[in-house]
Amino acid sequence: MAQLRAGLAGLVLMALPAIALAEAPAPEAMRAALEVDGEISIDGRRLDRASLRRFYEPRQHAAAWLGQAAPLDRANFVAALRAAPAHGLEPNDYNLAAIDAREAGGGRAGVELELLLSDAWFRYATHMRVGRVDMASIEDDWVMPPTPFDAVAAL
Repeated sequence: MAQLRAGLAGLVLMALPAIALAEAPAPEAMRAALEVDGEISIDGRRLDRASLRRFYEPRQHAAAWLGQAAPLDRANFVAALRAAPAHGLEPNDYNLAAIDAREAGGGRAGVELELLLSDAWFRYATHMRVGRVDMASIEDDWVMPPTPFDAVAAL
């Protein structure tokens, strides 16, 4: 598990100059986006509100993927999403089309891009770590419980 965590962290933290630096959304805008009533949905895809809140609240809603001070390398992560088919995964299960659509945008697009990237990380890291399919839902006699994994803590 430590090896996988190091590999996933390295995937996010290594530098790749492929994506232009986007302006970080203001923490107030991030907070407002996470405090809306109802579900958080972008382009018809429901985002994991609980995980997003758990990740951004301790950071005082500061951006993690966008801006000069962002600690995470979105270029490397987006490259990994594009390579998802090599692992039997579908890139658009991880918001890739919506991420691409917002790369050049500003304003609200920055908030949405930040949320889409984090939500993609939670899904992608979980699928890479424990699998995309719950085997117990397919096989009645599946007795191996999935290994617990917290994608928010891993990020």
